[in-house]
Amino acid sequence: MKKKKPSKKKLNKITKSNEISNENSTENLIDEVALEIISRRLKGEKISEYPEILKDL
Repeated sequence: MKKKKPSKKKLNKITKSNEISNENSTENLIDEVALEIISRRLKGEKISEYPEILKDL
């Protein structure tokens, strides 16, 4: 049985949904890094190496 190709409208809807999901993931990661930086600064640590923070997450 041959599978039907999804319509262009449906593909556009899926693409838009994936883009929104990716955007949210990026925002969540940015928030996580920001919170880590803030918490370290509140503890009195000097943040000189941001890549180090990314390794810890």
